[in-house]
Amino acid sequence: MIAERLEALTQTAQQYDMPRVLSGHFTVGGATLGSERTVMLGEDVAVELGVLAHPAWDYVAMGHIHKHQDVNHGRLPPVVYSGDLERIDFGEEKEEKGFCWVELQRGNTQWQFVPVQARPFLTIRADVREESLPTESVLRAILRKDVANKVVRVLVKLKASQVPQLRERELQQALAGAYHFTISQEVEHEARTRLGGLNAESLTPEQLVERYFLDKKVEDERVQQLVALAQTLFKD
Repeated sequence: MIAERLEALTQTAQQYDMPRVLSGHFTVGGATLGSERTVMLGEDVAVELGVLAHPAWDYVAMGHIHKHQDVNHGRLPPVVYSGDLERIDFGEEKEEKGFCWVELQRGNTQWQFVPVQARPFLTIRADVREESLPTESVLRAILRKDVANKVVRVLVKLKASQVPQLRERELQQALAGAYHFTISQEVEHEARTRLGGLNAESLTPEQLVERYFLDKKVEDERVQQLVALAQTLFKD
């Protein structure tokens, strides 16, 4: 349907001896997706580049994808996503943002990408699982960075036993100069089931099920019934 409408527009455009611009807001086949891929998955239909890259057009201005790119790779006509002017999430942390300046001319359009000073995003990672003073270690990681006026996320990897030791108020104070910040904890939980000194990886699924229910003080006869049911599930 979209391809048919574009073909009709192309036929109409060729009737006019003047610079011609096609503007669209959809995905072009072969374009590199940005952060919007998470909301477009399964919902988006891509139009083939050949439908758009027709000599009837002098410039094809595209929206919808946030990442700036020339899908036609320097050939005429340019098929260009200008991208957005601001970053919307950390998937765009490293992407340059800006707009396109176009000098439109029939058969010889020139264009350039003009970067802008978009608000910077910054990720700070701190793995403190082997640290005796987790708060101090995260603070050092923060202080090594310039967080002023930036959108900052701090990703802390720590053990469950260290969670009470992490003083988030002090981390928040260190991030006070940021435009916005979040602090996320990735907690490593230790295995709770007692395996009698055995490595869980050395046990079969049936043995793990058996030891789990024995640890829960389930009667031996009932444990064997549950293990048998589990074996049926494993086979399926």
